[in-house]
Amino acid sequence: MTWTCFTIHTTEEAEEAVAALLGSLDINNIEFVDNQPVFGLEVEGDYPELYPDLPEDDGSAQVKFYLPLAGADDAPSALRNSGLEIEEVDSRWNRDNIQTLLDEIRLRLDGLRSVMDVGSGQITTDETAEEDWENNWKQYFHSFTIGNLLIAPTWEKHPDLKEGQKLLRIDPGLAFGTGAHETTHLVIDQIQKYLKPGDEVLDLGCGSGILTIVSLLYGAGHVVDTDIDPLCQEAVRENLSNNGLGGLSFPDEDPADTGRDSDDHSVRNLNDHSADTSEENSTDVSDGNSAGGSDKCSATLYIGDLTSDEKLQKEVGSDRYDIICANILSDILIPMAPAIYMAAKPGGCLLTSGIIDGRENDVADAMIAAGFHLVEKNRLGDWWNVTLVK
Repeated sequence: MTWTCFTIHTTEEAEEAVAALLGSLDINNIEFVDNQPVFGLEVEGDYPELYPDLPEDDGSAQVKFYLPLAGADDAPSALRNSGLEIEEVDSRWNRDNIQTLLDEIRLRLDGLRSVMDVGSGQITTDETAEEDWENNWKQYFHSFTIGNLLIAPTWEKHPDLKEGQKLLRIDPGLAFGTGAHETTHLVIDQIQKYLKPGDEVLDLGCGSGILTIVSLLYGAGHVVDTDIDPLCQEAVRENLSNNGLGGLSFPDEDPADTGRDSDDHSVRNLNDHSADTSEENSTDVSDGNSAGGSDKCSATLYIGDLTSDEKLQKEVGSDRYDIICANILSDILIPMAPAIYMAAKPGGCLLTSGIIDGRENDVADAMIAAGFHLVEKNRLGDWWNVTLVK
């Protein structure tokens, strides 16, 4: 099926009215594009630095809507709601009846001009095949290596795994982290350098769970994840499964909803291939744990903010972790320093990243003030890793 994107070039003042106009025609797949900053509590909350820097707001806006060019059931409804006298309405969108609809939209836009500035009102189009949306993005993500770790998407069926390499399977998704970004790369480098078999690991801001998976592949005995975004729950669970690591525990989740016992925090043994019979995955997972020596690995995920959530701080624990991974923006990482220090074991390593060039000393100073000792700093592109020890 071919989808057509129609873009109405208008103004920020008129975009809500234009959307209402489209809604009156039963057109509901609507998207706004403008440069307005986010106002109110959202941008004044704990994480304003997460919002992007937008170009200068010139008052222009685009209102986009999408229609399938063939096989649509909503063509009659939209055309009849236009108020036009049409004896027979085609049940499928085609170039003729779409043109009739666009003419009606233009007439209604002209009607709005008497009460507000609607801009040019020009309508432009772009056609996209549905299969392009589903598959074409894959051409931009291919397997790559970090040290002796090969990171590959699940659709590459037979990656070229060299002797001694570990394999990590991950696909781009809603939660941050495929290993391709410099910040993730920096932490993986440090995990390879400092993690020892059996180590207790804390992954702060776990996102996709990639650092959790890397830690397990290199022999971690247990991993605790935290994140503020509930979207990461399914991402971590799926990525653990794709790597033959089994399930994941959510302490705040009702066991009746998951089919797991309330104390089931275990991720199955990396050497146990009973849940994955494919030759490809069995070989990959076995190789991934060949140096680990850990008989049982486990992972637990908490949703919350370690900086201010005292309950979460207690559940995460104190003096517990050999390795703490924190790939987090500097302005979030710095106020978290005291809580991170409490969680680390004496002699435990803190592996930080997500630190833009120019902020590395700020992060180092905050962690040193909390009690850590600086071990090393590393730069990749515009980003820094700062590694410290308790």
